[in-house]
Amino acid sequence: MALAIRELPTNSAKYGALSRPGGRIQVHRDIDRSRPDHEMLHFSWIELGVHLGEEAPSQRGFGSELLERTLSYELAGEPHTEFTPDGIHWTTLLPIDERLLVSH
Repeated sequence: MALAIRELPTNSAKYGALSRPGGRIQVHRDIDRSRPDHEMLHFSWIELGVHLGEEAPSQRGFGSELLERTLSYELAGEPHTEFTPDGIHWTTLLPIDERLLVSH
């Protein structure tokens, strides 16, 4: 998850909201308690003011691979990426268990 939190602003600074005047980012996190078996961390990164146009990028880079496949495999997450005309909307649900929690 730490790599995802690092990758999102890095990509935004290169290609997204942080690379454009007037671009904005909304970051939300919440605990989803609707599942009977375990609580889920709901994390979202929403970029605004980017004006990507109607089509999603044709190529996916390392960041997309990390955000989509690694979180699914390593943390049993449910990531979702949506390219909207105004910017990227990335969300994930992660089970709150020993894989997500850091012990000292």
